Amino acid sequence: MNINPFINKIKFLKKNKKKIGLCHGVFDVIHIGHISHFEYAKKKCDFLIVSVTTDKFVNKGKDRPIFSIKERTNLLKKIKDIDLVISSNFESALQNISLIKPDFYFKDKEYQNGDLTGNIVKEKKKVEQFGGKIVFTKLKKYSSSNIVNSLNFNNENKKNKNFHVKIKKDILLKTVLNSNLKPLIIGEGIIDHYVFTSGLGKSGKESILTVSKEDDRKYFGGSIAIAKNFSSFSKEVGLIFDYGDDKKTLNFVKQNNEKNINLLPLKKTGCQFNRKIKLLDSATKNKILGIYDLKDRPLSKSEETKLFNLVKKNIRRYDFIVISDYDHGLINKNLFNKLKEFKKPIIATSQLNASNVAYHDLLKLNGSDLLIINSNELKSFYKRKYIKNNNIVKMSKYFLKNSRYKNMIVTIGKDGSYFFSRKEFYHFPAMVKNEEGDKIGSGDTFLVCAALGFIKKLHPLGILCLGSVSAKINLLSFANDNNITKKNILDVINSTINW
Repeated sequence: MNINPFINKIKFLKKNKKKIGLCHGVFDVIHIGHISHFEYAKKKCDFLIVSVTTDKFVNKGKDRPIFSIKERTNLLKKIKDIDLVISSNFESALQNISLIKPDFYFKDKEYQNGDLTGNIVKEKKKVEQFGGKIVFTKLKKYSSSNIVNSLNFNNENKKNKNFHVKIKKDILLKTVLNSNLKPLIIGEGIIDHYVFTSGLGKSGKESILTVSKEDDRKYFGGSIAIAKNFSSFSKEVGLIFDYGDDKKTLNFVKQNNEKNINLLPLKKTGCQFNRKIKLLDSATKNKILGIYDLKDRPLSKSEETKLFNLVKKNIRRYDFIVISDYDHGLINKNLFNKLKEFKKPIIATSQLNASNVAYHDLLKLNGSDLLIINSNELKSFYKRKYIKNNNIVKMSKYFLKNSRYKNMIVTIGKDGSYFFSRKEFYHFPAMVKNEEGDKIGSGDTFLVCAALGFIKKLHPLGILCLGSVSAKINLLSFANDNNITKKNILDVINSTINW
């Protein structure tokens, strides 16, 4: 129920000198902090209204809210200090403030210094515009999100007694808020083309299954997606990527570019833009078929020279290099060895895919300061299909010992991730219980925040934590549709790390 039917009643109460109070929030899991908040508010006013954000505007991550708007409002109606509960079908409280014109608007003290969305500043101005006052309740801090999200996460880490000491939340927050680092990204640009279909059945004349196209969407992948994700945290991002004779796609990239990304495209004559097409069933969102539309020849000598000169010309502007190698012909060992001469930290990822499964070489980028790979890429390197008794750890140690990589991160899906140095290793749990969602792009988003943590010299557990947070956000959408930002990174950190 919205506020409109009660406007006349509120006007009547105000006319009779009654003070109106307003609280606003999601109220997904009611706890003692909420009860204290409402008690405090009711002592300040005669009539207390609580507005509750409807389900579609709740932005607290996957599977939230736990309880529907009907369940949440019904429970709040049973709390004696609340006089009226309304549903708020808006992203913020601004519209309700305009309608109610409360004498007091109550918020927790954590909002006193502002919030990432900037809504609290707008709400304060709106309340004061109508002669009201915002009141920050200085009560003991509780959080529904912490209660919901931290239980499994923290229980899984009780074995590590120093876990909370090693991952300091304030350092994580400062890392993503104030990085000001400038990465130079080198790697293939990819367009992920998703085609949503519905099944029609067997063809009338041929023994083939047919589907009907219902929708299609294009997402940036590869190095372009990595650059876009870095752009939220960095002053400037350099991006060297290849394109072919398809100027239309190149213009599409330019038109949708972020202002702080310096595009440095390299032309591969006679080629096309790397495009990976996925056919999905519209009802289940399951993938049906993948089609690679690419011509991944190696660079010619002249093209390799042009790429190197691009790096040489621009390298002084950047703090570190990220090589995102999808093995479509842009990076080779000779070029990599030249890049090492610039004496910049190098973070590399070398990805296994359908087109390079027989040729993938983890040693191509040997000597990088940090290699980030999936366990399947390591298994493929050693031609091991099954890994039992946690041998992925032994295999990773062996690989690092027998290579020139200085550090390595191995991600293992729902089993979390490992950080290996030459002296020690650390494990961090996954932040999702299973591997639901579209995993395309999750490794790329993991890389972005893990790279920031690594360059900032965080503890390895902090590096893994940042990477896991960004991967969790990526799983909420298709491909790289949901770019990571300071806000959603901080939302997950604040709601998951409860110390």
